[in-house]
Amino acid sequence: MGKTESRFLRAARASLEAKLFHRVVLAAKWEPGLAEHEILEPGVEIFRIRLTSLAWGRSLFPQIAKCVEWYWRIYKLALRLKPVLIVGHSLAGLPISCILAARLRVPAIYDAHELETKVTNLRGVRLWI
Repeated sequence: MGKTESRFLRAARASLEAKLFHRVVLAAKWEPGLAEHEILEPGVEIFRIRLTSLAWGRSLFPQIAKCVEWYWRIYKLALRLKPVLIVGHSLAGLPISCILAARLRVPAIYDAHELETKVTNLRGVRLWI
């Protein structure tokens, strides 16, 4: 399964067992050594997004470029898969979740697990954004 967090897999299993959905697709960032697409178990698959901008560094501009590239790749994936529900789990993913929900005319859920602006040590412009 790679580095997929167990809470996402538990939620996917629960959705399938409750017969809410017949397929659950997770999207995550690709990391070396992990497959870009993997079927984790029947009805649950993951698409790991490989960012070309990942090697550009960690200063502000490359971070913005990574975010834009992530949003674009997720947007294209969602248009291809046509989900009936969008679930976001991070503050960074909230804008694209809302954009996709509006574009696809499906509900969106933001399932926050912590107050991210306080736990990631953001400061200055990054915290404001």
